[in-house]
Amino acid sequence: MFFRIMVDFEYRALYGTPEEEAASAELVVSCILSVQPNTGEEPRSFLDLFCGNGFFLQRINTLMPRWDLHAIDRDQNILAQVGHNCPQAKRIHASCPPITYPDNFFDLVFTKKIFDYADIRYQRQPARQRVFGDSFHLEGLVTEISRILKPGGMYYVFDNLREPEHTILKQANLQCVTEDYLWEKSR
Repeated sequence: MFFRIMVDFEYRALYGTPEEEAASAELVVSCILSVQPNTGEEPRSFLDLFCGNGFFLQRINTLMPRWDLHAIDRDQNILAQVGHNCPQAKRIHASCPPITYPDNFFDLVFTKKIFDYADIRYQRQPARQRVFGDSFHLEGLVTEISRILKPGGMYYVFDNLREPEHTILKQANLQCVTEDYLWEKSR
């Protein structure tokens, strides 16, 4: 029973309710518009990496209907939910890295709550295995995000960053907006 409760808790932490995901999307869009004011006026390509259930993308689509939405997840069932909740999003079934898009493709890349699972201490946790499998490593992922972002593109990280994540992101020379900034803007 404890195992089931823990898995359910981890699942909810990664994939929130429609209301939680809508609130997250509104916060992220607000932040994007404060950092990149012209973003709302122009079509943009947006990748939700390890996308979850699609409720986040559904709200993004409502707020920014001109954006070209993309979703990647390694779980086919999750991608089916995305197809139901946000059929406008282009969906790719993949384990990352590598990310199966060409160089300089996206204006915006978003991840939510993946860095906790990048920590080696969690490598054998069921939720981490389900979301990332064995191929996930942070340095490779950050290199791929850097590769697929257009010049001037931004990586929005909704996560609790600590060392070594800060160092890895700095070394990749990514333009990042982190969770701390998102919460600060929401106050």
